[in-house]
Amino acid sequence: CNPATAIAFDTFGILIFGASGTGKSTLAVDLLAVGAELIADDAVLVRSDGMGIMLERPANLPNLIEVRGIGLLRAVNSVPKPLRLAVDLNRKEPNRLPPHREIDVLGHNVPLILGAGIHSLGHKLRLFALQGRADEPS
Repeated sequence: CNPATAIAFDTFGILIFGASGTGKSTLAVDLLAVGAELIADDAVLVRSDGMGIMLERPANLPNLIEVRGIGLLRAVNSVPKPLRLAVDLNRKEPNRLPPHREIDVLGHNVPLILGAGIHSLGHKLRLFALQGRADEPS
């Protein structure tokens, strides 16, 4: 397990990581509000299945998400999903139109978004999930 949050859209998962207080749960709540399902909040099991990376909720972790100022909320739980995208909330993207970035996760290259300070990031990630980037194969 690692200190991260993961959500799922349809057939794939997004791993959100960053230091405490960077907004992992806040971003996840924004994504849940636009149709995502929660895989896990604050502890995600990341494992290789031989073909790719899977994200899943550890068995002992409750199906809840922390919302600062409100409390622990129940969330629709997703089954394990393959990792399609990682979001780093520690780093800010210096480019208006960034290059394709990747991060190595257990020996697999995964697309990476540097998400610190991006306004309406949840909506932008939802659009990415639905349509992809123009410089990616469709």
